[in-house]
Amino acid sequence: MFRGFVVTTLAIGAAIGFAMPSHRATSRAAPVRQVDTDYGTRAIVLDRADNGHFYADGQVNGHTVHFLVDTGATDIALTKADAQAIGLDFSPANFTVVARGANGDVRGKVLELASVQIGNKEVDGVRAVVLDDGLDVSLLGQSFLQRVAAVTIAGDRMTID
Repeated sequence: MFRGFVVTTLAIGAAIGFAMPSHRATSRAAPVRQVDTDYGTRAIVLDRADNGHFYADGQVNGHTVHFLVDTGATDIALTKADAQAIGLDFSPANFTVVARGANGDVRGKVLELASVQIGNKEVDGVRAVVLDDGLDVSLLGQSFLQRVAAVTIAGDRMTID
């Protein structure tokens, strides 16, 4: 159990660091493209933004959320603003320590999302955390990505099968 906490702590801390670039660059999501694969399915293709990251707009419980795709984040991490827009039940007064980052404790609330959909990839019952501070954009982490067939990065393209 402690090992899981440490892994989550490191992943969320790293994710927060990556989500807070020292300079502002385009973080707008390019349209999610869906392409046919050689094995009869449809994959999602994302192009790298000019700041080096991949972004995707998706649906969380039927509401649009702008994500930075973070393969190093253990869970989906939502900004308070996105969580409020989705209608999630949380109170910052009840946040607890959910991770430890370079700047100390990271406070938030762990919860389960009914569904997360990016393009044609939909996953039900996804673990997420609403973070108190330090996050400008919500993160699409492994709690979603590990439940799709594959995630590959080649050059400036990310493919989600």
